Amino acid sequence: MKLAIILICFICFVACNKEKNTILNTENTLSTTPQHQNKLLTLKIDYLTNTFEGGIETVFASNTNSFTIVKEYVAPSDIGYIKFTYQELNQLLFHGSHIWMGTGKMFYPTSFQPASIFSITTGSNSVTPTAGFEYMNIYEDSNSINTAPPAWWNSIQNLSLVRFYLASNPTATVKYFLYRPSYLFGSIVAPDHWIVFIKN
Repeated sequence: MKLAIILICFICFVACNKEKNTILNTENTLSTTPQHQNKLLTLKIDYLTNTFEGGIETVFASNTNSFTIVKEYVAPSDIGYIKFTYQELNQLLFHGSHIWMGTGKMFYPTSFQPASIFSITTGSNSVTPTAGFEYMNIYEDSNSINTAPPAWWNSIQNLSLVRFYLASNPTATVKYFLYRPSYLFGSIVAPDHWIVFIKN
């Protein structure tokens, strides 16, 4: 009887650990998942220095034929926020607050993997996305697409994952926006970051 109880407990323990590992491998981690899976690379770049600071790779459970980002913006008369959602999957991609006379907070992603763990390609050839760069303006309804790379592009274009994503989805634009947790219009403050989305 005791042996049976111990065996049952062991099976439950293994099952729980397996489920946890599955969750960890499908949310916000750099993964080695197959190319056909639906993935998004989210990168964070310092606004003042254009320095790449970190990123995450999100793996989604479902595939879609299109990738539409929907914006939800509340202006900071005191405290406001910005959200971006993957419309086809109703999946949150970004959520951060901004405060008129203070400093807001990034709620999602909850953390980024440090830049030091991202591998760099060998060779000196630079690349740009075939479809260009799409600036998602928080304060206006329309986005703008440019072929010329933004100043921060050189800090990430040599990342192995960036090159892999560009090669696997050459018709997609690299989407980005400016996140300003401290909102004093016209000012530049240290917490400001470019947030970049690259879809595979």
